[in-house]
Amino acid sequence: MVPGYLRLWRWSVLVLVLLATVPRGQLGAVVQLGVGIGLLTGWALLDRGWRRVAPRVVGTLERLGSEQAAALDALPDARRPAWIALAAGLGLFTELALIREHAGAFPMFAFYKNFSLIACFFGLGAGYALAEAEAVPLLLALPALAAQLVVLTLVRGVFHTGTSITFDVLPILEQRNMGLPWWTSMGAADLLRLVPTYLLLALVFLTTTTALLPIGQWCGRLMRGSGPLRAYGWNLVGSLAGALLFTAISAWWAPPVVWFGLIALGLLLAQRTHGQGVRWGIPSTVVLLCVLAWPAAPGIERTWSPYQVIERWREPDTGWTTILAAGRYHQRMVDLSAPSPATAALRAYYELPYTLFGGAPARVAVVGAGSGNDVAAALRRGSGHVDAIEIDPAILAIGREHPEHPYADPARVRVVLDDARDFLRRADTRYDLVVYGVLDSHAATSHASSVRLDSFVYTREGLADAWSRVDEGGIVYLSFTLLGPEQGQKLYRMLAELQPDHPPIALRVGYDAVLTTAFAMARGRDLDPSVAPAFEDVTAAQITSVPVDVPTDDWPFFYVPRRVVPLSAVPVLALLIGLSAASIRQLLPGVGLERDQLPFSFLGAGFLLVETKAITELGLDFGNTWQVVAVTVAGVLVMGLLANAVAARVGPRSLPWVTLALLGALAAGWWLSEVDLGGVVEVTLLTSPLFFSGLLFSALLRRTSRPVATAMAYNLVGAIVGGTLEWSAMYTGYAALYPLAGLLYVLAAWTARGP
Repeated sequence: MVPGYLRLWRWSVLVLVLLATVPRGQLGAVVQLGVGIGLLTGWALLDRGWRRVAPRVVGTLERLGSEQAAALDALPDARRPAWIALAAGLGLFTELALIREHAGAFPMFAFYKNFSLIACFFGLGAGYALAEAEAVPLLLALPALAAQLVVLTLVRGVFHTGTSITFDVLPILEQRNMGLPWWTSMGAADLLRLVPTYLLLALVFLTTTTALLPIGQWCGRLMRGSGPLRAYGWNLVGSLAGALLFTAISAWWAPPVVWFGLIALGLLLAQRTHGQGVRWGIPSTVVLLCVLAWPAAPGIERTWSPYQVIERWREPDTGWTTILAAGRYHQRMVDLSAPSPATAALRAYYELPYTLFGGAPARVAVVGAGSGNDVAAALRRGSGHVDAIEIDPAILAIGREHPEHPYADPARVRVVLDDARDFLRRADTRYDLVVYGVLDSHAATSHASSVRLDSFVYTREGLADAWSRVDEGGIVYLSFTLLGPEQGQKLYRMLAELQPDHPPIALRVGYDAVLTTAFAMARGRDLDPSVAPAFEDVTAAQITSVPVDVPTDDWPFFYVPRRVVPLSAVPVLALLIGLSAASIRQLLPGVGLERDQLPFSFLGAGFLLVETKAITELGLDFGNTWQVVAVTVAGVLVMGLLANAVAARVGPRSLPWVTLALLGALAAGWWLSEVDLGGVVEVTLLTSPLFFSGLLFSALLRRTSRPVATAMAYNLVGAIVGGTLEWSAMYTGYAALYPLAGLLYVLAAWTARGP
């Protein structure tokens, strides 16, 4: 089994070499061909040399693995629960750290975090599956983590620079994303451009597996010496502690060097206690921390907010501050206090809402206030009071350094750190102007979902909430860099539905991109676009026959033109299945599918779908802030703990009733998507399926004759399936995840009946 693990490393190196051969714009074709041949030849020579020393390395690792297994098996029962909790907590903490690090390194992982989640699940699940097998020494986890971060840094900073074929192309082509390439078809040229993306996905999958597999096996081996329910209970306790710890340090804006420093500390402690020593781990820890602490680039300041990595630098020619989120351009902080010919057009853009309003508004709400440009414009135009709503505290902190100091006027400006949609729904104030900044998110709400932070802002219900806060004669105003005519028609149609008698207007404003368009609509009156002659009236262009589906709270896909089955995800799924099957074949040759463990896989798939639905629904109703997501994730684990405590009292004859209760809870949750109950009732209905599914899992765990680690391995593999099924919401909407989960739970109950 150790040789199989080392083969995963060998595959990772080969994929890295293939990435290095991707054609780059600054190299000629002949030079690039020579570079590719040289790299592949070098890899072949190194691989041949590796084969000569491999027997000695394998022998050493097998000896260390045997010593580790013996130490874990000899651990006193009194100490075992604490070590199970530490191993599980460290596993989940590492999973969350890797997901955030991937999102900070490459934009595709910021938009699609569940790919990193799937890779982590596979690494931990493979480790649990190997709990009874020959041990992979835990000391390999730190070198694997260090190797992955070094490799990702090289790919991002060296291979990626100046390439004509980039690694930024998202694998899900049906969705458009700000600043990233996309296509409406899958031609041969498009597939060629996707090759580097698939290579990067394969590299992340393999290196994540090698990093987490030793941790999963360590935890699984510890659990084999305890009863199933007891071991699983302590596993949940540790997972809850790991999730809470990561949430806490994220709330303090701790950088990755802190995350991985804590991981290294935990792994070194475990190695020393289990007789492995720390001499292998210390060099890897030094490399790991040096790579993470190394400055991104001269003059660039990085901040890790609870949501994303924020980068900023001062432009030398203008002195303005440019802000990047998740590695892509996000916004620019500008000084427009003094009129000048160079900034006249920019100033006119920010003051356009007030020009359309025709005076000094008494009350203004700025949605997505960001670094303060829109708030500064409101103050310049004489607004009496401004509510500035911003979700990211790091961006807000940068805004407090704005040269016009818009946030330093507490008498006129109230800063609200909250989700924009939640604020507008709950506000008891009427406004003359509700102004949306160019509010485009570069991050997903959580590690378990691909729902973006702005997903519920640009929906039919979201704009209706904003419209309900507009006073008579007041204006709702928003601008957006349109990625295609479909988005313009979506925005226009959603606004026009709110007030058919006085439809909105659209003006091409050209800020930061020629396609940036402003939409405005006044309550009870028509707006005259001629009062802003500097901007082109493009209202007629928005009233087109381009087929679109309007985003709703159930289908919050503003960046997807129409409901669609994401066929471009098929190659990604094929890549995942192929890599998983090949890895399992190397790690566990000759092992087949165990029918009695299938219920745990179906439970894992259903559980992840229900967790995703709970996160999106609670985020919609209570705000998509990191606090709400953290409480939801913690609540999921608490429900598992409660279910595990109750499972000891559930006999085999009660399993059908538990399944019926689970299906009833899913039906209640599906019904909740059509109504708004709020408060404790809503939270209870959304989390109750997690309790009953946890109860079913623990009850089945209690009666299985296989080790608990095997059941958890199958459960994590099932969660991988659930993570991929989440993409179906691009066609069905999120309410349909409950019936889909119900089908998976029925399959779990059916396969649990026995032969």
